[in-house]
Amino acid sequence: MKNTLGWQSLVGFALALTVSVAFSADIPPVPADAAGNGDFIHDFAGMLSSQEMNQIGEHQQVAMEQHNTPIIVVTIRRMADYNHSGGIETFAKQWFNAWKIGTLDRESGANLGALLLVSAGDRKARIELGADWGRKQDAYCLQVMNGRIVPSFKQGDFAGGITNGVISLKDMAAIGPDGSPPPIAQQSAPIGQRFQRSLRGRNGSSGSGSLGAFGFLPIALIVLMVVGGIGLIVAGIFVPEYRKWLIGGGLMMIALGVCFPIVAVLALGFLGNRFGGSGGSSSGGYSGGYSGGGYSGGYSGGGGASGSW
Repeated sequence: MKNTLGWQSLVGFALALTVSVAFSADIPPVPADAAGNGDFIHDFAGMLSSQEMNQIGEHQQVAMEQHNTPIIVVTIRRMADYNHSGGIETFAKQWFNAWKIGTLDRESGANLGALLLVSAGDRKARIELGADWGRKQDAYCLQVMNGRIVPSFKQGDFAGGITNGVISLKDMAAIGPDGSPPPIAQQSAPIGQRFQRSLRGRNGSSGSGSLGAFGFLPIALIVLMVVGGIGLIVAGIFVPEYRKWLIGGGLMMIALGVCFPIVAVLALGFLGNRFGGSGGSSSGGYSGGYSGGGYSGGYSGGGGASGSW
């Protein structure tokens, strides 16, 4: 009987270990030094410009330095890039714990960290809170997600939605876990305009980002189509019996040559903003915002809110 129970326990442990490994995501290493200091924005999906990161960082600085609350922003392309096939709730909790978001290991530390995780390709976002928040601010986080973040994301304004979320979490940090939820701010952050960002690229210049992809178009082929179209029109003038076909074909070639790059640029701009912009990957990306000791022993308490668009 004892041997049977022993084997049952061993099999149960093996199954539990297998399930745990199967659902464990490949989270990147903690982006901090040994003291827990690191950047608070990690834009793996390339949604934010350096200027936008700096503006968001101002709010992160207030939350951290005045209220001991590190607000970490992470954008990714897809959860599948990190070997995760489940919901964003589990994924965000694993990410939070792997990066130890909070200040528990520091003097006067607390487990008041907050993670805003955005998965552009999955069209999902999650606010994950440290354990000291409990579940008292979950309703407020849901209001922030549905009223301040998701509406901006639906319009393609990722920078505006992220900024709105960080500002609202900063307001929550000011009142703490036991305070009454602050009113949801109504103004929209004046950054992150979708079409302007698609034109100027990541760093504010027209030579990079979505419009920069225009440089890879087959320019020679476009010129050839236009010149060839003009040639067909000229030929149609001197060949009356085929005039209709030659002129019609020439006009079509010119139209295709002129319209193709315009359509391509607009499509690249739309897709670039919708699915993460021009930079970043599952293993690299752009970091910025406020930098401080926000990776110091924190762990998730399961609180927060999720949203999709």
